[in-house]
Amino acid sequence: MTYRHRIDLLLTGFFLLIALLAIIGVQDLPSDDQLFPITAGTLLLVATCIYAFRVLTRRHVDESSETPTILDLPSHEKVTILKMIIYISSLVLGVMLFGHLVTVPLFVFIYMLAHGENWVIAFLGGCVMLIFVRGILIELMNVAMPHPLFGNYLPF
Repeated sequence: MTYRHRIDLLLTGFFLLIALLAIIGVQDLPSDDQLFPITAGTLLLVATCIYAFRVLTRRHVDESSETPTILDLPSHEKVTILKMIIYISSLVLGVMLFGHLVTVPLFVFIYMLAHGENWVIAFLGGCVMLIFVRGILIELMNVAMPHPLFGNYLPF
């Protein structure tokens, strides 16, 4: 099993878990707060299942008969997988605690900086996401966002 194939399978499993948690975790919320997480979780679930099917049916020349575990992976693969899990987990946790309006632009800014982007470009990316979430999703499309645990501290 190749490096890319192992990472694809592990991240696919993680995204399936996140999608299921998003769908199941909002069942006790009011219906307005359920709309966005259920829609996003369902879309993520469908896309991940399609991607998982493609990964599993892809042929590899160097496949071995043994199925490797996470402990059998080289250290650079473990670091890559761990980074992706930390990024996605921090995004989900941030949205739950502080809301989409704060977390998504901040996540884009930090993610771009972590991947070597110039801070001005990263700041512009965060601003574009803020405008997108606030202007397009909330104002124009009237998408009901779940209420964050700590409330919305932005004045707009």
